Amino acid sequence: MDDLEIITSKDALADEMASIAAELDTENAPKLDDGVVEHGGRKYMRLANGGLQLVENIRPQSLLQDQVVRKLIAEAKALSGKVQTFRDHALDEVETFVDVLNERYGAKRGGEKGNVSLVTVDQTMKVERSIGEFIDFGPELESARALFNECVQEWGEFAKAELVSMVNRGFQLSKGKVNRSALLGLLQVQSEDQRWKDAQLALQEAIVVVARKAYPRFYEKDARGKWVAISIDLASGAAS
Repeated sequence: MDDLEIITSKDALADEMASIAAELDTENAPKLDDGVVEHGGRKYMRLANGGLQLVENIRPQSLLQDQVVRKLIAEAKALSGKVQTFRDHALDEVETFVDVLNERYGAKRGGEKGNVSLVTVDQTMKVERSIGEFIDFGPELESARALFNECVQEWGEFAKAELVSMVNRGFQLSKGKVNRSALLGLLQVQSEDQRWKDAQLALQEAIVVVARKAYPRFYEKDARGKWVAISIDLASGAAS
C-alpha cells in the first residue's frame, strides 16, 4: 500500500516488535514491565486466568499488541506524575505570592485557603486557584425532605412543575442516594411559606464539607478578548 502497509507476516511482526523494544531501551524511556516470567530457563507470559503460556507459543501480533500497550501505559504513568508535580508546583507558586502579599499588608498567614486570580500586567494571561469542596449530608436531610415534600404536595397545582421535579430529583432516598445539584438548587428558590424556609435551613445545616481540594487553572485571551482555558487534558486535545 502507498501510505500504510498492513503487517501480516511473522517476520514483519518480529521486526516491528524489535523496533518497539529498541525504542523502549532509550535512556529517557520510562521503566517498563515486559510481562515476561522466566521459569526453568524458559520464558512465559501470564494469561488472564492466571496460567502461564510460553512466549514462543503466543501469536506475534498478540506479543506486539502487549508491548504497545505496556509502552503506552508506562509513558502515561510518567506523564501523570509530571502533571501532578506541575500541579503542586503551580499551587506552591500561587501560595508563595499570597504569602508575600500577606506579609506586605500585615495579614495573618495560614488558615483556610480561598479562590485566587492572578493576571499579567497586560491582562492577557491569568492563573486561578480554585477551591473545590466535596460535600455530604447529615441526618437533618430527612427533616428537610419531609418539609419540602409537605410544601409541594399542599401547594398542588400551584407548585411549578420544575420545582416539584427538583424536589423529586434531589431526594432519591428510595434509591439510597441524593442529587447534590438539585438539592443545592432548592436553596436558591424563594418562598414566603415558613415551612419552605425551615426546610432550607435544615438542608443548609445538613451540609457537611468532607474535603476541600485546590486546582490551578490557566487562561489566555484570544483575539476577541475572551478568556480561553489552557487545557491539560488528553480528552480535550492539545492546548490551544
